[in-house]
Amino acid sequence: MKNLILVLFLSVFAGVLLGQSVATPGISVIGYQEAGVNYLRWVPANYASWKALSQQGYHVYRYPMGERGADFSAGEQLTTVPLRAKSLEELKAQFGRDHQLAAIAAQGLYGEIERTPEAGLAGGIVARHTQEENLFGFAMLAADADPELARALGLGWEDKTAIAGRSYVYEVAPAVAENAPATAGRYFLEPSSEFPLPRIEALEVVEKELEIELRWNPAENPFPASGYWIERSLNGGRNFERLNPVPFIVINNSVSDSLVGGWATFRVPVTENYVSANYRVRPFDAFGRMAEDISWVAGMGRDRTPPPTPLPQQVQQLPEGSLISWRMLEEPTDLAGYFVASGPTAEGPYSWINEQMLAPNQKAWLDTKPALPGEKRYYTVTAIDTAGNFAQSLPINNFWVDSLPPAPPQALKASIDTTGLLVLEWAPNQEKDLMGYNVFFANADDHLFTQLNSSPLTNPSYTHHLSLKTLTEEIYYRVVAMDGYFNASDYSQVLKVDKPDLIAPVAPQIKQVSIGAKSVDLELLPSPSKDVTHTEIRRRESGQNDWERLVLLEGKPTIYQDRTALAGKTYQYSIRCHDDATLWSASSAVMQVQMTQAANPAGITAIQLQITNTRNGIELSWQNPVVPSGYRLQLYRSVNEGPLRLLKSLPAESTSYQDLTTNNGDRYQYGLQVIYDYGGESLLTESEFFQF
Repeated sequence: MKNLILVLFLSVFAGVLLGQSVATPGISVIGYQEAGVNYLRWVPANYASWKALSQQGYHVYRYPMGERGADFSAGEQLTTVPLRAKSLEELKAQFGRDHQLAAIAAQGLYGEIERTPEAGLAGGIVARHTQEENLFGFAMLAADADPELARALGLGWEDKTAIAGRSYVYEVAPAVAENAPATAGRYFLEPSSEFPLPRIEALEVVEKELEIELRWNPAENPFPASGYWIERSLNGGRNFERLNPVPFIVINNSVSDSLVGGWATFRVPVTENYVSANYRVRPFDAFGRMAEDISWVAGMGRDRTPPPTPLPQQVQQLPEGSLISWRMLEEPTDLAGYFVASGPTAEGPYSWINEQMLAPNQKAWLDTKPALPGEKRYYTVTAIDTAGNFAQSLPINNFWVDSLPPAPPQALKASIDTTGLLVLEWAPNQEKDLMGYNVFFANADDHLFTQLNSSPLTNPSYTHHLSLKTLTEEIYYRVVAMDGYFNASDYSQVLKVDKPDLIAPVAPQIKQVSIGAKSVDLELLPSPSKDVTHTEIRRRESGQNDWERLVLLEGKPTIYQDRTALAGKTYQYSIRCHDDATLWSASSAVMQVQMTQAANPAGITAIQLQITNTRNGIELSWQNPVVPSGYRLQLYRSVNEGPLRLLKSLPAESTSYQDLTTNNGDRYQYGLQVIYDYGGESLLTESEFFQF
């Protein structure tokens, strides 16, 4: 839900957009001027303050700008009565029962919070807090999408009395000052500041089978959108219908598929392929504004299913040449025809020997330029459907003798574990000229079966790695036997396999805890489970019951540095992880450490930075301590105000270093620490920030 709130318009958004907002701890405010009217929007900090302020209301104040800034002594109250959220009945009367955005806001403000007594006291508190923040976030999104709804919730104001062209500081404050649930928020509104509408510069369409996938890059827009409306036109762009009843938002986490590889992705199912339509995506901002001159893209669902694979029968030597024949286990209605190719080896290279596509009912082709005596020649047959999808057969050679296919494989059985590893086995065929087996699968017994192996299997078994995070609960298999002359048997009986349920991953552990120069260093033993996606590091002070999340890391980290630990404190640490289905493991054993304030030996006094002579990096120089004991240096680097990470270990005689791995426009900081041979460590000496 935090991602959703950030998408809306909190103070970070306003500061980036206009660079002039006044930071406030309670109510966040933004605004813009258009046609002589100043428009304001605001949002409380959380669910609790929103509930309270919706009943108490807000007052809006305006302060003129003088030569020395805002004149707070000349302010005026613009609201005569507090701006409160309308009651449930008033919202129904104004918007009706079918207005989904109003229903979302009303549910958040007046709906009941579900209780979860089975979660226990602490779990119930967490669950309630999560529900409240979800309701709050979706209500704020609904207010973004509909300005009228924002005003009905007491979250917007239009100042029509402002003097056009003048700058003001606006203040939104709780109507009841005593024990107010939030502090007032202020915003500097300068008419000359730009507040452009969010746009999508490049909208891409991916045409799939019975589905249209719309893709765009939300990061390319410097003015982020609160949400998106997806629209479709079936009459050439004259009229558009909205496809999503509630705004589409981009959430970057392992559960949502709205962001794939940095691209926002919206999928539109269609009932029929090859029916063209126009699609557009309309982003809106915190004031519900949308650009009107939106371009659109055309797209349609397309057939992406290949035809069944042809099964070569034989190559017959005739006086006129080599006659290649084949058969199809299934005859699709959209089959366009065949191409026959030949090559010197089973691996190729192959080239077509028929210039025109063969008709769907033709199952043989005469090669009038066959192989010479002693020369090897291999053939493949490719089936092509009307959509251009194709399936190529296994190769067959021209030394044809046997024309009898082997018997279909029997006694298929399978076992599958909780990681999705499936082992398929069957009784071995008894034919002496058996070459191997081909395994086919489908997600339903009435679907086309797809071949899994690229070359015939020599053993009567096959291992299939399945993803268990799917909507299908079964998978189906069939096996075909091939002899040395590429005769294919009939399909075996279909084997249905039920997929197992998911289980939580094994808990990771903390191997060792040590105290560094400015941190508590944790050495971690990751979970052995393969589907772990994130690891959570938690901390609490000794004697406390509740854990504080320090960080949620991707994957299976092996080390972590806690740089927020304070000297003199005793801390306890624990870790846990979750898999791609967000199933949490048990917590690790608790490790305790006491931060002590020990005297540190001599370190580096200062670090000087300058551009290298070749201007392709940053040159550091420093003066080492004069001490009798041996030591080495540890060089750290921070990029764009991120954490200091180890860059290089240097010998004691080093007094300079050239960092040639810098990028133009990035901001760098460096740190040096002296590591003594006897085990002592100096304090970390940090440089000033340097813009490259």
